[in-house]
Order: sequence, then C-alpha cells, then structure tokens
Amino acid sequence: MSEINDNNTAVSADVTIDFCTIFNQLEQILLKYTDYDCVIPFIDRLSTKLTPSFVTKVQQTTTDKTKLELIHHALEKLIHTVEIGENINSFVLLPHLLVFLQIVSKLSKDIDLYTFFPTDVEYAEKANKSYLELTNSNQLQKYLHQSAQSRQQFFDNLLNILLPILTYSSVSLLLCKDKNIEICKSSLESFREYLENDDQLRSSVSNEILRFLKVLSKKTVLISLFIDCQYPELCLKWIRTVESSNQFNLSSETLQYILCILHNISRDYNGSQVLNDLKAIEVIEKLNDREILSYLSENEYWKIQLPICMTVSLLVDPERLKNCSRKIDDRLKEIFNQLVETIVKASQTSIYVYNCFHISEPLTVFAKLFINDIILEYVLTHCQAQSMSVLDFFCQLLIQFHLRDNSDRLPKLSLCNILWSISFHDKYKESLKNNGQLMKLIQTLSNVPSTESGVCNQEPHQCIPKYLSSIKKACEGILWNVADVKLLNTSPLITATQSQWPLAMISYSHIDLAFCQELVKKIHQMTNELDMWVDFQHNHSYVDQDSRQHSISHSDDIWEEIANAIEIASVIIVIISKDYYDSKACRQELSYATDTLKKRIIPIYSSTVPTSFKPSGWLGIRIAGQNFVHFGKKHLDANVTELISMVKDQEHLSSQPSKTLVHQDNVVEENEYDIHQWFSTNQIHPNIEMLFSDLQTMSSLVLYAKHLKSYYKQEYDSLSEKYKQRYNKPLDTVQFIVFVDALFRLHNEINYNVGISTKPDQNLMVFF
Repeated sequence: MSEINDNNTAVSADVTIDFCTIFNQLEQILLKYTDYDCVIPFIDRLSTKLTPSFVTKVQQTTTDKTKLELIHHALEKLIHTVEIGENINSFVLLPHLLVFLQIVSKLSKDIDLYTFFPTDVEYAEKANKSYLELTNSNQLQKYLHQSAQSRQQFFDNLLNILLPILTYSSVSLLLCKDKNIEICKSSLESFREYLENDDQLRSSVSNEILRFLKVLSKKTVLISLFIDCQYPELCLKWIRTVESSNQFNLSSETLQYILCILHNISRDYNGSQVLNDLKAIEVIEKLNDREILSYLSENEYWKIQLPICMTVSLLVDPERLKNCSRKIDDRLKEIFNQLVETIVKASQTSIYVYNCFHISEPLTVFAKLFINDIILEYVLTHCQAQSMSVLDFFCQLLIQFHLRDNSDRLPKLSLCNILWSISFHDKYKESLKNNGQLMKLIQTLSNVPSTESGVCNQEPHQCIPKYLSSIKKACEGILWNVADVKLLNTSPLITATQSQWPLAMISYSHIDLAFCQELVKKIHQMTNELDMWVDFQHNHSYVDQDSRQHSISHSDDIWEEIANAIEIASVIIVIISKDYYDSKACRQELSYATDTLKKRIIPIYSSTVPTSFKPSGWLGIRIAGQNFVHFGKKHLDANVTELISMVKDQEHLSSQPSKTLVHQDNVVEENEYDIHQWFSTNQIHPNIEMLFSDLQTMSSLVLYAKHLKSYYKQEYDSLSEKYKQRYNKPLDTVQFIVFVDALFRLHNEINYNVGISTKPDQNLMVFF
C-alpha cells in the first residue's frame, strides 16, 4: 500500500519525511543494539522529537490520505521493532514505545474515516488490504491468541488504531470485489481467539473487533469463513450467557454488534441453515423479554429489537412467523412498523443507511415475508410510510432507485419482487395498473436481458437471497398479473407431439432440481409411453438417453417456454416443497395452470419432504382435492409406476363428465346434489348464495372452505363490502356464521377419512 518507503522518494513534504525518519530510526536502534541498557535511552531520546508542535504541524499540513500512509508506515515499523526487541526483552521495551503509539493515535483521530473512504473507493481497497495484512503479522497474531491475563496496553492501543481503519475501509468495499479472503480467514480465527478469551467482552478491543466483524459479515463471500470459524455458535453462546446470568451484562452496543453479525449470517442461504440447526430463533427471541435486559435503558432496549426482528424474520418460514412464539406473535405490529420506518428513514439519506442498516436489508426481509399473503395484507393495510400508503411508497421508491445512478441493484431487485408478490392480489391490481409511471418502468425493466437485470452479474460481496428472482422475471410476472400481458409469441414455441400419450409438464422449485432430474431419468428408464416437458431439457430437438426425440424448441426467454408448455400439457406434475411455496415463479406457473387454464395437476412430494408437511396458503388452495404421490412412503420404482399410471389416467378423466370430487384417498359423489341444493339444505341465506354464483362445483366449495380457514378475516371484510354494495345494507353476522359453519362441515367431512384434524379452528373462534 504505502507510497512511503525508507528512502522517502515518494514524499516531498519535509514534515512527512521527518515523521517517517523518526520511526525508521526507532527500527534501526533495535537492529543496531542488542544491549537493553543502550536501547532504552536511545528510544527515550528519540521520542522527545515527537513534540506537540511537531504533531500539530503534521496534522495541519498533510491530507487524510497522507495521514493514512504515515499511520501505516509507523505501525509497520513499531510492529517490526517489537519483533526485533524480543531478543532483548520486549516486555520491558513496550512501555517505552507507548509514546510513539500515542502520537499515531492522535493522527488517526484527526481523520474523518466515515467520509474519507467513500470518496476514494479504489484507495479504500488498497488501504484495507494493507492494514489487514498488519493484523496478520506474527506479533499481533501471537498477542490475539494470548489469555486475558497476558494482555498488554501497547497491543490494545495498536489494535484500537488499526481496527477503525479496517472497519470504515470495509464499509466502502461493499461496492468492490473482495480479494482478501485468505487474509480475512486468518484474521477471523485470531479475532475469535481474542473474543473467547475476553469472558465478558469488556475490553475496548473486543468492541472494535465486533464492530469490524459486523461490517465484514455483510459480504456474502465471507459468510462461509464466519461459519468455519464458528461465529454462529460463539454469538449464540454470548446471548445465552446474558439470558442465564444476571451478572453477565453485555452493553447495548455490544449486543447490537452480535445481533447484526447473526443477521448478516442469516441473509446467506447456508448461514440461515446453520443458524436454524443451532435453534437460533429460540435463543434470540428470548431477548424480547424486557426483564432479561432490565439493565438496559428503554432506548437501548428498543435499539436491539430491529436486528432481532430482521434475523428472526429471515430464519423462520413466513407461513409460521405468526405462530413461532407467542412473544413474536404479539409483537408483529411493532416488528413491521420498525421495518417500514427503517426503509423510510434510509430512503431519506444520501447513502440509504439508517440505524446501521442499508435500505436493501429490510427490503429483502419484506421480499421474503410477503410470500405469506396474511403478512402482506397486514403490512399494506395497517402500516404507514409517513404521509402515504406502504404500497404507494414502494412504487415511488422503485422509480427513485431507477432514476438514481446506483450500481447496487439489490434494493431495486427486492422492490420488484415485493411488487410481484403484491400483484397476485386482486385488491391491489388496479392501484398498480393506474400508476402510469410505474407501469412504464415495469414494462422497460421487463425488456432488459436477464444478464443485466438479475442476480448473475452482481458483485460477489452482495447478499442475494435465493428467494429473489431477477428484475426481468419479477417485472414480467407483474405485467402478467396486472396488465394481462401474455408472455407467449403469436406462434407456439413448443409443439405438442403426435403421440397418443399425454404430455406432462413438470413444475418445480430449482432447490428441488436434483430430485426432479432423478425423477425424469427414472421415468425415461421405465417407459416410452410418456412425453414430458421440463425446463432443464429445453433445447433444440432434445434427445434423451433412450434416443427418444422431444419436439421442444429453444428460446432465450424461458418464461415464454414455460407458459407455452403449460398450455399444451395434458397434466401438470407439481413437485411440492416448502421452497415451491416460497417461490413466486412457481406461484405464477401454478396459478396460470389452475386458475386460468383449469389444467389437471398431480402433486408429488420428494422423499426429503416430511410426511407431516401440509401445504397451506396459495399452494394449499390449489392442490386441495388432488390425488398425490409421496416418494417417502414407497420404493422409488413403485412411486414412479404409480405416477405414470396417474398421468395416463388424466386423459380419460379429462374427457369424462365431472362426477366426483377427489380429495386424497376419499371420494365424495357430486351427483348426489348440486350447488343450489347444498345452499338450500344448509339454510344459507339466498343473498349470500348469489354472491357465490361463480362457484359451479362442489370441489370449488371445498377449495373455498380451505381458503377461508386461512384467510377468514380478509374474506369476511371482502364479503361484507360486496354485500353492502349489492344489497345496500350490512352483512348479517349470523348469516355469515351459518355459511361458514356449513363450509367447514363439508371440509371436515372430507378430511375425516384421511386423518386430518377436525377440531374447531382456534383463530376463527378468536375472530368471532
């Protein structure tokens, strides 16, 4: 890094030459003399040259960049001096070197590191690498591994100079590629040793280390190193100690750093898996207990709640968030308001940072949470973004980020995914569609190649969660949902074969790619009587291992191919998993297949999906009443044979009049009575029946009942509004209860024979 060397050829100012000469001479004294009695007097006389007036002159006549060069030069010489001094008793030598270190400290405090590094990112990378190398010097490595009883003021002071420079230069490196992974690994291991030896994290160095780690852990490329160095275990151990002991009281600042490190680890897919394996949620959420943190002030207590809620939100399944614990459930409103406030406040700053969080961090949290329709509805209905609705604010923010020349795409990526989730809901479609500036932008972004709008070309430091689709894909989805824009060309991209057998299209989450590939391979081995389309085989005239020709043509736009495949398929095989539920792309596919095209589907579960897993929400509604295959219950060959048989039967079933409602292993005869008879038999008011005239089959009633069990409050509000508009009077609650009771009895009659609990819905009881 340094432009300053022993010859001082690169530095012309006299004051910088004098400063460097002093530290060069210090090094030369130790190289020249080995007698302790000779060395100490020389060092003390040399220190007298560092007069207050000289230090002031250095401060006033040098730039921040030159100061950083001088500091690096001085620290390098001091560390080397200590290394040489080991031959004559460095322990006695160190107190005499403190005065030199104090001068360096004064110089470092004269630099506004927060504003300096962002103005020169190239130099920030250079400085970061050089100062990081200093922490890996033999002397500092040995010191960081010492016990707390062996610590010395000299090295603590040196680290308190080094670490802030590393921290602030690393902040600027969030926009640069990280080239120092091996150096970082060594430092992370040494810092862990120091922290573990500081039982109560009381030293100022521990605090500086944690602050540096908080910034460093924002780089996704380094999360694997944090995991290898066991930082997840270490952070959770500190939190457990706080919870179990009234005498171990971490400061508010230290707690914030620990929680932010955990949050950054949770943003990475592998990191979140590690934390879930360690049951991190159970540990972290205990910090919501005010009694455990009674030693903190009210303001300090609330400061740590934001990283807690963001971490928990990323770790827990969205579908389970509201039920994962009573404390979190009670605090949902508080959590969501904090997230919205953080985004709003960050959007008002020049660097999009508020309370140490970049705006992309809470946005990515919402992008995941909005997978859950109930959470989405709650935030859009109950939270406010200052003087406008949250929906309008998100739309305005996306426009703002697009107009701003910013190389960081993550905020825009998150916002597009958030708006995609919102666009699935009928009540918000008009608002999105009527926003002309937004729709024009969405149309523009949908035409940008995926390589320019997606995740693939992001800087490697950026934390791009797997649940975020590319900007292009998200915008195409928004247009599909809101503007009824078809993704198909006028001519089909895929042509159906002339085979007598049905074409089966496989819809799956790419997390389940390995299972899907194994399934396709096994089907090809067992039969030639089934034509399949799956996206990883989309190629010009794809030929499988059995030399069987597939008439599938390639396109650069896989969305068009998928939509075309759904249209020509006789049946859709859906590989069900939690990841399928989490995927908006999968939701788009299945919604198009079932809601628009009324395609028949066959849900299947891989052997890795627990038999207790029951899809809910949007996915549960669409696969209710379908025969399924669970690959964890039988041998693979037996399951594939059953699946092939079910696919073949689809052709026959689809050509016959609908006579039965199939729900898993149970069959209800539809020809026993029609929809009108059901409403009459259950004494449901005719006005309510008229509101549901679009439901034509008993299976649709069961699907609606399942939907109602999950979204009863929203449905009650929606039905009340429709009822009032149509009949100009309020909906009678008793009439609604009679209708709901009849629906749930119908639903339970079907579930009874397949072992599904028919206990009253507790949430419904609370609602009423």
